[in-house]
Amino acid sequence: MTWNRMLLLAYPKGPRRDEVLDTLTMAAEAGGRRPQTLNLIRYGLRARLGRPRSRTIVALSVLLAIAGGFLAASVTNRIIWEAGPELPGEARAAEIAGLVAPGLRLELYGGDAFGDGPFGYAPGEEVSARSLHQRTSGRADTRDVAGFMTGVRQRVEAAGWRITEEANHDGEPLGTGRWFTARQDGLILSVSDNYTPADGTDFLIVSLGAAEPAWISVVTVTGGLLGAIGAWLLAAWASRTSEHARGTSVPAGAAAWFGLLLLWPALYYARAYLPEVVTGGYEPGYPFWANLTWQSEYGPPTALAVIMFATALGLALAGRRFAPDPSPVAG
Repeated sequence: MTWNRMLLLAYPKGPRRDEVLDTLTMAAEAGGRRPQTLNLIRYGLRARLGRPRSRTIVALSVLLAIAGGFLAASVTNRIIWEAGPELPGEARAAEIAGLVAPGLRLELYGGDAFGDGPFGYAPGEEVSARSLHQRTSGRADTRDVAGFMTGVRQRVEAAGWRITEEANHDGEPLGTGRWFTARQDGLILSVSDNYTPADGTDFLIVSLGAAEPAWISVVTVTGGLLGAIGAWLLAAWASRTSEHARGTSVPAGAAAWFGLLLLWPALYYARAYLPEVVTGGYEPGYPFWANLTWQSEYGPPTALAVIMFATALGLALAGRRFAPDPSPVAG
């Protein structure tokens, strides 16, 4: 396949692709200047959308590609985590817990109700990654929040952990609190100590989970890119298919826009995944696709969004039967 033919794959099949190829071939034979690659691709992709006078279809196709990429990345990430890393064994978990407080014991978050997979549901909670957890209160040493957390941090760093995030607050009504997250050898350790003198409330929360390996992130992003490309191609096909069928084109477009509106909240909360993967700050404890699950408040709208997208495709397909023939009638 020649370079020109490869570039022209950006154009949809039809006389326009053949016409451009003939023009390029004649220009090359005449020793003319080679065409600009980016321009050929840009005009070809725009031709795939049809509706040359519409700018709305360009925006719609891009948003649908983003939505398709998000959904594909979410499904890919959930599936590929089945081959993800396991939590540390009992001895290793006890060693890590000992860095925080002597005798502290970490247990599976959610207990037996969580399930056996890498993700599950603790009672009354939304989906989360499998992790070891402990919440304790009434310890005299943790009420000196600043002193206790300084000691914990020193022990954790001395053991080779890297502090990645930290925060603190002081004063009423929240009382005093310190929190940090540390990473080591594919594990994420989170420690939070809080004490409110006004009511005597105090609690120490420790959790230990697996970090997302780089290979899972790469597979997830790749799945998202393929999903985005596939969604854009479907949107382009639907646009060209229903271009001359006004009876189905308008409701198909309305269904697609409504689907995007329904999906927006879940997509908005997942927007930080890619930057966090690049910077190494992503924590799978609360996965980026959590709002897509039925138990989430955004789960039902997401399911309806997928139905809307399918409806838009169905209307576009139905429009092929009723679209008038755009070719001129021979006189």
